[in-house]
Amino acid sequence: MRVKRSRALLATLGFMASLLLLPTLPTADAREGASRSRGQVQWEGLRAGSGEAYARTTHVMRTRVGARLDGSKLELVKLTYAGSHFDGCFGAMGLSSVARAGLDTDGDGRVDEDVRHSLRGLVVVPGDATLFLSFDGSIFVREGDMLELAYEDVVNPAAGSYRVEVTLNPGPSEPPQLATLEVQTSANIPPACTDGAERGPAPSAAPARSKYEL
Repeated sequence: MRVKRSRALLATLGFMASLLLLPTLPTADAREGASRSRGQVQWEGLRAGSGEAYARTTHVMRTRVGARLDGSKLELVKLTYAGSHFDGCFGAMGLSSVARAGLDTDGDGRVDEDVRHSLRGLVVVPGDATLFLSFDGSIFVREGDMLELAYEDVVNPAAGSYRVEVTLNPGPSEPPQLATLEVQTSANIPPACTDGAERGPAPSAAPARSKYEL
């Protein structure tokens, strides 16, 4: 009788120990939090579809709206590729080269508001490696919004590291935000820069007005 009781006790203890070894299942809240973390691919700066020298590719710029522009109309974006040795080319670009223009308003890394319909012009300033994208003023931005621009038909410069300055609604009191373009050595031959883009002087930005003043 004592043997049977001992065996039963041992079996019970073994079953309880196996329960302790089972993996703990996450709660619904924990699973939701992990899912949100995986979905947050927030990044800021410049990425190129191809990092090879003289490759014709797409550049994607993401830049954050600062406090000065909170509640303002988006009217002009200035992109300057700095460096005395910059020999990239924007000559084949046109308004149709802008594949994506949108705002990430909740910080999850995805565009929530498509603003491409408000684009009205793209101008390349000769000799300055500068692009201007103008908007019709129908889009309001808030501090913390992330503006994402994807533009095609860019020819990368020679191998090297290049500073890229981006300014929203440029004005005397608005400093540029900085990004970096990294280009790797390749066997590509420098192409002749075609001249299909609209070229001209830098457009002037209208003073940014708060939506609360309209």
